[in-house]
Amino acid sequence: MEILQGFTKLNKNTKKARRFICNFVMAKQYALWQIYEKPSKRKEKIYSYWLNYYARFKTSKGFCIPTYNAQFFTIAFTLNKTQLVYITSKNNYIIDLL
Repeated sequence: MEILQGFTKLNKNTKKARRFICNFVMAKQYALWQIYEKPSKRKEKIYSYWLNYYARFKTSKGFCIPTYNAQFFTIAFTLNKTQLVYITSKNNYIIDLL
C-alpha cells in the first residue's frame, strides 16, 4: 500500500503503539485553530499538508491532533478502520489495529 512508504510500522502490542492508540482514542482537538490562537505559518503548512494527505484516502477517518505543546503537535487518523497513522515531529508511524 502506498502509505507504507516512509512510515515506520509499529506492533500494536508495544508500549509506544499502545500510547499512540490511547492518545488517538482520547483526542479532543481536531483543528489546528482549536489549539493555537495564532499558529505559525510553519504549523499551518504542516497541518495543511497532512490534512490534504488524509483527504486522498476515501477510507480514512478521525483526523485529529492527539497531543500538542507550544512547539510541536502530532496528527493521527485511521485507514480502513484497521490501521492507525500517527505523525510526530520526527517520525511517521503506522499501526495495524487488528
